[in-house]
Amino acid sequence: MTTSFLHGVETIEVNDGVRPVQLAPSGTIGLVGTAPLADPTLFPLNTPVLLTSQPRAALALGATGTLLQAIKQIYAQYGACVVVVRVAQSTLSDPTAAAAATLANVVGNEIARTGCYALLTARAETGVVPKTLIAPGFTSVRPGGAENPVVGALAAIALRLRGRVYADLPPVYADALTYRADWDDDRIVGFYPSVAIWDDVSGAYIDAPQSASEAGLTAMVHNTLGFWYSPSNQVFQGGDGGVGGVATPIDFGMDDANCLANILNESQITTVINGGLDYSGWRRWGNRNFSTDPLWQFESVRTSLDEVYEAVQKAEAYAVDKPPSVQIMKEMAQMVQAFFDYGKVAGFLIGGKVWLDPERNTPQQTSQGIWAWDFDPEPPAPMEHIQNYAHRNTNYYTDLVAAIVATLNTSSTTASSA
Repeated sequence: MTTSFLHGVETIEVNDGVRPVQLAPSGTIGLVGTAPLADPTLFPLNTPVLLTSQPRAALALGATGTLLQAIKQIYAQYGACVVVVRVAQSTLSDPTAAAAATLANVVGNEIARTGCYALLTARAETGVVPKTLIAPGFTSVRPGGAENPVVGALAAIALRLRGRVYADLPPVYADALTYRADWDDDRIVGFYPSVAIWDDVSGAYIDAPQSASEAGLTAMVHNTLGFWYSPSNQVFQGGDGGVGGVATPIDFGMDDANCLANILNESQITTVINGGLDYSGWRRWGNRNFSTDPLWQFESVRTSLDEVYEAVQKAEAYAVDKPPSVQIMKEMAQMVQAFFDYGKVAGFLIGGKVWLDPERNTPQQTSQGIWAWDFDPEPPAPMEHIQNYAHRNTNYYTDLVAAIVATLNTSSTTASSA
């Protein structure tokens, strides 16, 4: 450090100390679909467009296609932040060929950043990162008996964005189970069946993909309760675009392992239930994603760790390219540990600690500018299964007999006195 001559007093601002760790929004939705009558200036093809909680802007999408209906379903649950990507709807005369061409447009091209892959440019184009990725109307098919290509594309994107894919399953139960077997991915959450949505134009309920309503519900949960809360067992809102039922009846019993709702959940498929007078309200029922790894099967656990990892990385960015020193390493450790301690108090962590392992930080590594921290933040898993152990205790009869005898003795004494 060099200093120039000065006869006087100066103040040098030292930019060190422990930085705060800040969490990013987790409920932002990425929506891909069609809208043939959309205003091309406001919604150009294959371009992320940001919609906030002002649904009027969505009217420029026009009434046809899949986008406006999905946005109505989202906003019926919560005024979420939505990144919309509009793709071209095929005009081929043959319905089968047109459907295939439109599906290809939705999938898009990774190099050209079209279709689903346009979501990768959302940060640069809109300033926000979509986390819940949906393409209602295009994720429930298995072309040629193979896995859905839209879900495959969205899953790859979700990995890069630290998000989740909400996929609608086929309408037939047996086909839904076959669909589930295509995947082993902790970033995919599957929904069955379709939901009944009130349509203000027709004045009747229509069947619609569940994923859009689920995305709105998750945004509500993340923004009002916290990203570490499971969206399961939360009630859907009704009204225009809201959920008023299901396309296929789903029987449910709180302690019935053989009811359809539980069988679906056991297969890691999320559904919608209404327990009637015993447990009323149309509500999401299901916590699990499509992973076969027991440690990563809860959606809320995957989400919580994504948020924690991202927050730590952003907070550590200030240290990149600085020369290592005891002071800066101490600051980084204190910063991360303070964040973990806060997470425990706030509820999104059960605990966590950070440490520097000498075996990971050998001269061969550190001389190349590579420094490694270890940490072990543990998020709370949802209380999915609550057990009550009931016991018979015939000794209570002894208490009952004693109480009866005491009462009779008291009655006899009273009668004798009279």
